[in-house]
Amino acid sequence: VGVLDVMCGRRQGAAMLATLATTIGGGCAHAATTSSSSLFCGYFDEYSNGLVPQYAFNTPWNEGYVDGADGAKTFVRGVGDYKKAKKEANAPVFVIANGPGISHEYLSGVETLSGEVGGAREVFEYDQRGCGKSDAVGGERNIDVYLNEARDVVKALRLADEGGAHVLAHGYWGARIALTLALETPGLVRSLTLVSPAPSYARQVADW
Repeated sequence: VGVLDVMCGRRQGAAMLATLATTIGGGCAHAATTSSSSLFCGYFDEYSNGLVPQYAFNTPWNEGYVDGADGAKTFVRGVGDYKKAKKEANAPVFVIANGPGISHEYLSGVETLSGEVGGAREVFEYDQRGCGKSDAVGGERNIDVYLNEARDVVKALRLADEGGAHVLAHGYWGARIALTLALETPGLVRSLTLVSPAPSYARQVADW
């Protein structure tokens, strides 16, 4: 599994292979000069056309890719200062979007936890296969593909190895992935927040 080198030298080691697509320390200032909200660095609304809080200019972020066992690349975005987070003993937040086939961007508001709301804390998001900046799904699109992808991302970021993370998952799909990871990797989850999960697959189908 190829590894993402995140947050100014986070988790460096001989096994680390940097595959960064973008490396901009404190690069959030860029968001103030573009009309695109793909690089979320503040609160965007229809009236102000982008209100960027001060912390956004001082919070480092990086984007890159994790190589899966099948060779496919998964896009990962990390926001926050690793050294400050470790100093203050703040566990990172790992975000799992609903899906399949939904980019992380609609949950980018969680990134505020890396600054004025959550203090010194890292926030990690990723685009699931077949959407956003990640590679397409080559064969059948089933839950196993996305579970393996999530496992690869968790392993690459060494979340379980470094004390676990606060896992935030949205929807039935995100909740299913998060619950599976929690059950099979107890050291990963410091806390588990499920937003709008379905109690069962049968109930999910019935609701649709």
